[in-house]
Amino acid sequence: MEPPELARILIVEDSLTVADMLKDILETDFDVEVETARDCKSTRKLLSVETFDIILLDYRLPDGHGHQLLEETRELDKPPLAIMVTGHGDEDIAALSLRLGASGYVVKDDNLSSTLPEVFSKTLDEIALSRAEDRLLESEERYRLLSDNSLSGIVLHDGFNILYTNESVSRICGYPQEHFKSIKDLLNLLVTGERDRVVQYMKSRLSGEDVPDIYDTRLIRKDGSIAEIQLMNTLTKLKEKMVILVTINDITKRVDAQNALRKEKAFIDEALNALPDIFCVFDLKGNVIRWNRTLCEVTGYNDDAIASMKIPDFYGEDLRYGKETLSKMIKGKRGTFETEIRTKNGNRIPYEISGSLLRDDQGDLVAVCTIGRDITNRQR
Repeated sequence: MEPPELARILIVEDSLTVADMLKDILETDFDVEVETARDCKSTRKLLSVETFDIILLDYRLPDGHGHQLLEETRELDKPPLAIMVTGHGDEDIAALSLRLGASGYVVKDDNLSSTLPEVFSKTLDEIALSRAEDRLLESEERYRLLSDNSLSGIVLHDGFNILYTNESVSRICGYPQEHFKSIKDLLNLLVTGERDRVVQYMKSRLSGEDVPDIYDTRLIRKDGSIAEIQLMNTLTKLKEKMVILVTINDITKRVDAQNALRKEKAFIDEALNALPDIFCVFDLKGNVIRWNRTLCEVTGYNDDAIASMKIPDFYGEDLRYGKETLSKMIKGKRGTFETEIRTKNGNRIPYEISGSLLRDDQGDLVAVCTIGRDITNRQR
């Protein structure tokens, strides 16, 4: 494991000779910043104003012993890891130090120059691991904050159980978050028949097949109502393990709006088709863009044919009256003129055409809406 960034070390040793020796060993083998203290009092003063990653504690000090300081460091906001330094024959003290929370111990003997770097290196590894875990927790917390504030529902699944759901999943489904801890699969909430389809989509996508990565489905909320949702799933890594990340968007309002528009269009189409008069809308290039069934019945053309036709196909090339009427309508006057409608079989039927202008939100002219009434009987 790579050592952490510059580690700050405190050596607590009443002997200046031993303290300098410990400092030289550490600074020779490691990239560290070392300070020293000679007794409990000066150690407490340093710890009150500074933070250290590792503290080397001599057991026997002029005004106390290392175990006292070891226990006191456990109460700090960021307690340093401790290495106890004992004299030869103090194995019981070393064992007690480990029980009190020390990361290791060394004996002040002829092997100190080799045993200290070994013990110190293991302690540095602990620091590196602890910092990595802190970064992971910080990263997970940031993810959780983003996730919990997301309008999209987010689910993590390991293939067997639900690992995590955010607040939006509860809002969409109507169940409290605790409920998802008791079920193995969110797909069980889908309406009958939808689960198998969605599962097949997921399997196909996860196996690399070219299928849509977003698909619409429906689930049953806690209150029994139906939620229209959009699902997206992908594989991601969580703590070195592959999991399924499912994103859920509630599209109920959008689907309801689309359904309302379809119903409104169907209603308008039904009303226009019930008219005995012909109804026709054409754009500024003369293309027919909307019409009713009566136009088909009068002219003999079907919908496909009319969709490719222009106004001259019905009124002939002499559009003088139509152009004059359009000019009047642009000036705000009533637009009505008489002409003849040409049918598919070549017949000409006299019609009175009334028109009105259609403008967009900016007030620009975009199309002309016309209604035509058969005036054959009037001309007789």
